[in-house]
Amino acid sequence: MKKIPGCMLISAAVVGCVLVSGCETSDYTDNVTTGCVDETGEIAETDYNISIYDSFETDIFIDMEENNEDGADWRTTGIIIDYGIITRNGKSVDVVVTLDNEGASFYYDSSNKKLFESVSFPFSVTDSWDAYNAVYFDDVNSDGESDVILHFHHDDYTFTQLVWCWDNNGYVYREELSCLRDEPIWVNKME
Repeated sequence: MKKIPGCMLISAAVVGCVLVSGCETSDYTDNVTTGCVDETGEIAETDYNISIYDSFETDIFIDMEENNEDGADWRTTGIIIDYGIITRNGKSVDVVVTLDNEGASFYYDSSNKKLFESVSFPFSVTDSWDAYNAVYFDDVNSDGESDVILHFHHDDYTFTQLVWCWDNNGYVYREELSCLRDEPIWVNKME
């Protein structure tokens, strides 16, 4: 007969209590210390972050990560470039935005780093961090879901707009709505 580690039972009980207490209408995050029984039968205390994300209709995602020893919140590391709200199935989700030369990622605005969605650039934007101007989560195609619009103002005064629309399987890049290194956004016409 296989032993089930005690931490699995304790964690399941904690998660069960959280679910019963009504997290089905909102996200829930808490820190929990559990006494886990390891393979040798010893009890060891472990700190966990437990996050429960309501996925809008029927699914609930449970994310249980061991706490960082220093208790650091990943959002304080300087990699977040912006914040926003994405609407999906009529519900609003607060997100933080990270950016690199290949795309943008949208994480739940939580101390636990949990990816919500992401977009890939159609080409490398080598100055993405410096040229970044804004992100918009407007409903471009009027389907009731947030789409993604990213604006970049480059050092040569050109402007790039990249647009993705939601299609139930993820974001789809829309070239016809985007403009790449368009005309300078400001031209000095001094005579």
